[in-house]
Amino acid sequence: MDHARTGLVANPTKPGAAALARRMAEALRMRGAEVVPDEATAELAGLGEGIPLGELGRHVDRVVILGGDGTLLRTASLMGALVRPLAAVNIGRLGFLTTTTVEELDEFVDVLLAGAYEISLRRTIEATFVTADGVAMVRSGLNEIGVTRGAISRTVTVEVRIGGEFLNAYSGDGLLVATPTGSTAYSLSAGGPIIHPGAEVFCITPVCPHAIANRSCIVRDDVAIELHPVGRTDELLLSIDGGDPLPLCRERVVMLRRGPVDVPLVTLRGFSFYGILRQKLQWHGGNV
Repeated sequence: MDHARTGLVANPTKPGAAALARRMAEALRMRGAEVVPDEATAELAGLGEGIPLGELGRHVDRVVILGGDGTLLRTASLMGALVRPLAAVNIGRLGFLTTTTVEELDEFVDVLLAGAYEISLRRTIEATFVTADGVAMVRSGLNEIGVTRGAISRTVTVEVRIGGEFLNAYSGDGLLVATPTGSTAYSLSAGGPIIHPGAEVFCITPVCPHAIANRSCIVRDDVAIELHPVGRTDELLLSIDGGDPLPLCRERVVMLRRGPVDVPLVTLRGFSFYGILRQKLQWHGGNV
């Protein structure tokens, strides 16, 4: 039995999160595991003293997350370079990135502590940019970087260069650059393709493009992608994995490249990406 230290992170906005966190902590401890909650989860569920989420990776060997894809994305972001293998119990909606469900909790704990799982390393995307108030920032995401228009309802134009070579000027509501993991998120909703998470690529997808010929473009993830805002001086926003948008300085280039840290996701043996697609997208092999 694997007695490695296990972090515990719960989404406090989910119904029943406190009770589920206590149940998970008890199930882990009954099997001999040491449970280390983050501060918010410790307070939510009355689990004693917790660790700041950004420091949790220094104290644990893996992290169990109670929530959906959004909770996992936030956890990966806040853990940063200290990220440990993440295993999410889905109490959200689709749950493309989650490992298991609440109904399978006890079986999941047994598998986790037996070490009978695999790790799927997921590439990230890193953005270097300057905000509208002149602050230089470097931020990473697991799903996508989005550059979109602000509150004013007018199109924006973004020129894209790949490895220094001009690709296209996209006009519309914005532009997404997604990882393979992010291809089943916002990018899919915007009409982008589904990409296997092991592919070494980025997907550039315009959001509501003004020209019908502007479609998604797949590029290698070992080249730099430059986004140059052009035209109007309206507000332009940058968001990472659907988080709070940051106003951009339009005079500065947004530079995108593969992130320095891959995110390790726990998958159960027998995991099939294509099986997950069939399940989550309700594909049944019909002719429609």
